[in-house]
Amino acid sequence: MWVDGIIIAPSDTENRDIKIFNSIASPFIVVDREIEGLKKDLVIVNNKKSAYEAVSYLIRNGHKKIILLNGPKYTITAQNRFIGWKMALEENNLFRKEFVFWENYSIDAGYEMMSEVFKKIGLMDAVFAANDLIALGAMQAIEKRGYKIPNDVSVMGFDDIYLSKFLKPPLTTVRQPIYEIGKRAAEILLSRISSKEKFIPQKIVIEGKLIVRSSVSKKD
Repeated sequence: MWVDGIIIAPSDTENRDIKIFNSIASPFIVVDREIEGLKKDLVIVNNKKSAYEAVSYLIRNGHKKIILLNGPKYTITAQNRFIGWKMALEENNLFRKEFVFWENYSIDAGYEMMSEVFKKIGLMDAVFAANDLIALGAMQAIEKRGYKIPNDVSVMGFDDIYLSKFLKPPLTTVRQPIYEIGKRAAEILLSRISSKEKFIPQKIVIEGKLIVRSSVSKKD
């Protein structure tokens, strides 16, 4: 049997057969991650603005050497978080292209990228991780080298997963409004199912929220 509608939260966006997705006649809502070329309704967080505000917070607290540990370069989500990070640094004449590292959204990737940072750059003021799993791996790599968070290195995450507030120290991060994203996606889907009229896919962008905890210090 066919279904009345679909909500999908992609775990990855590489090597997708977009033609298959675009050919699905039932209402189709994508949440959390943009897929290039997909002509379906989309509900996401404002990645550029959220990253910009997170990095601006680090700068206001006296951090100048701010590393970005990012997800896969081919994803629009990672690109938008890169743009937000870059905008904040450029406004303060702090941007350096060698300060960005690309991998994937995992703890292992965070650990490996942070290890690479120590090899290529050395000690930095702060790390902006493109998600909380990357931040967790980065924190492990920092602590393994004997540095303290946030005294030696501040760490900022993105997502506010359940474990973030239980880390030592608790992670300062950007909260994705997961409930609101799900609610808006369900509302759009129900509206599409009940309507027989043709519609133009819409993109709903929801604002993230900076959650301040203890992993970011104030530098003199």
